[in-house]
Amino acid sequence: MSCPVSRTPLAAAGPATAPAPAGGTGGEGAQLLPAGVPTAPGAATGPTSFAAFAAEIAADPRFDAVAAQLCREVLGFFAGQPAAMRLMPDQGRMRVAVACRLLHPDITVAAVQRLVPPVIASPGRVAAAIQLLGAQGFLVPSPVGDRRAHHHAMAPGMEAILDAFLELMVRQGLPFARSGIAPRRPRDWAEEFLLATLEGGASIGSGPGVERGHTLRGGALLNLELMRRGLEREVSPFSRRAFAARFGLSRTHVIDLLAELAGRGWLAPGREFRPSEAGLAAGRAWLSRFLAISAAVLDMRFRSLAAASRAEARAARAGTA
Repeated sequence: MSCPVSRTPLAAAGPATAPAPAGGTGGEGAQLLPAGVPTAPGAATGPTSFAAFAAEIAADPRFDAVAAQLCREVLGFFAGQPAAMRLMPDQGRMRVAVACRLLHPDITVAAVQRLVPPVIASPGRVAAAIQLLGAQGFLVPSPVGDRRAHHHAMAPGMEAILDAFLELMVRQGLPFARSGIAPRRPRDWAEEFLLATLEGGASIGSGPGVERGHTLRGGALLNLELMRRGLEREVSPFSRRAFAARFGLSRTHVIDLLAELAGRGWLAPGREFRPSEAGLAAGRAWLSRFLAISAAVLDMRFRSLAAASRAEARAARAGTA
């Protein structure tokens, strides 16, 4: 069993130094943070591209312990908050929810559609997700915006869940951050998270297999649980019934999720439901990229690293042309 990795709370890391995002308090005019965000002292050292940073994290001797703790913390967050499972049951709905956090208190379907890549959720699915969030009470009518259009704001419960979720996500990078941490408003973390997932060459995904699994309800959580068990070399049997009960899923659905993983060769033979070597490799790649995004955001150097990775990719393509 891996030992827990100590992390300093973001709120205790010092005064905020990041600029407020353009676009004021949100709305359809809200823009992603402009290029040239000041780099924190000392952040220029080390890898100069996102791909190199992720590879360095994957090779770090602390990686297994940090990645296993990431899995435990995310699983604990969703298990302890049933409302979070209703709000973000899959990757597409999670992206919609985070976009709403960025746009609050002036959320429209069109604005969210511009922030969620169609490969993650189609425009029609985004519209349906917004409608469902309203029906569930997560979104309420907004006091701002054109009354002739449908403008929404987050209900306090949704805001609290997302703020805790974003803080949890970003905190995972603390063991690999290289410089003074600049805590920011939850809306700023939402903006950085969306930027990270929209940037070419720096997606948190690790190929179509991982992305496919995370589009299914509870799919990301099952991947995290299996990765945790593999990283910690847990030998106790995996219980489909217990996992389903913990996250409000049906046992039949969990069986279907496992069949999806088995079909890709990501489960080892047998009835123990352990990840195969291929499954562990894919999961490690995904987790290393996620940790690189979190650490780079904390260091305020995500954009420069992502830009360098894109330049490397272009040079590689030109070299093979």
